[in-house]
Amino acid sequence: MGGSSELIQRLREDPEAYADAARGEGEAWAELFGSDRVKAVREQDRRAAEVLWPGRGGLSLDGLARKNGWHFARGLSLACGNGWLERALADQGVCESFIGIDISPGVLDEARSAAGGRDFEYRLGDLNRVDLGVGEYDLVVTQNCLHHVLELEYLADQIWRCLKPGGMLWIDDFVGETQFQWSDERLKVVNDVLAVLPPRYRRFRLHDFVIENVKRAEAGTLASPFEAIRSGEIVDVFSRRFEVEIRAEQDALMHLVCPVGARQNYVETDDGPVLFEVLMLLDRLLIEHKILPPVGGQYVMRKRAEKRAECAPGDRRHGQ
Repeated sequence: MGGSSELIQRLREDPEAYADAARGEGEAWAELFGSDRVKAVREQDRRAAEVLWPGRGGLSLDGLARKNGWHFARGLSLACGNGWLERALADQGVCESFIGIDISPGVLDEARSAAGGRDFEYRLGDLNRVDLGVGEYDLVVTQNCLHHVLELEYLADQIWRCLKPGGMLWIDDFVGETQFQWSDERLKVVNDVLAVLPPRYRRFRLHDFVIENVKRAEAGTLASPFEAIRSGEIVDVFSRRFEVEIRAEQDALMHLVCPVGARQNYVETDDGPVLFEVLMLLDRLLIEHKILPPVGGQYVMRKRAEKRAECAPGDRRHGQ
């Protein structure tokens, strides 16, 4: 992992570097949820997604709950952001009450304001250091947050401890290459596809530029300090503490060829939706034929009676 390993070591060994990164993480996510421009682009993407259906093949917790008759009394939402997930799950009758934890005071204020009369409580906390208690929850939900966690083993242990017997963990996350250190194979396929896409479909509206090609990022220079800090290890770390009961994995190239901020491009022309279908087909075939691994996954996990041993430092499964 090169620069990624050095970054992880520095954050662990230098308290000031960690404190700066933690502050930056909160500021980055406050900006992500608070910026009017970002909100407008994300709303465009949401409307485009209603036409394009980019999330096909994935799972939703509310859909699984309806199908399986799941109902939970007390839930914990980690890195809850503005609270949209717990509001949706409560309104669907999936879970009666929630405690939400996030590192950004600004988004927690937004979550509190939007909670209405629901049985929710919001707390400020750093997932790398938080104490979640013992046997307090029937359900723990993590939505696109674990790839921002430095101390994955610590958090996985905390979740294992805080769940009641038979409790469920829901993970929906980016599980691709750590710190976006894309494999040679992924870069080759993605850039070959971008080379033949007309510019109008490569416009990235969040920052208003045309995507020309994709390169490996420089560790420590991503959108937030902990972005994809150990994403390649998530499934392994949690599988040692939880049984994977249900899984769905997808997305070999679409997150790079058509990221959030570019989907609107495909609903503004007559040919756009057809082209999008071709890209989605290619994405699925790349995964089915094991040409590229998926980077997105949804997992329903149940607590193991005993945790398995961690990987040795030299074990190839210890990271990507």
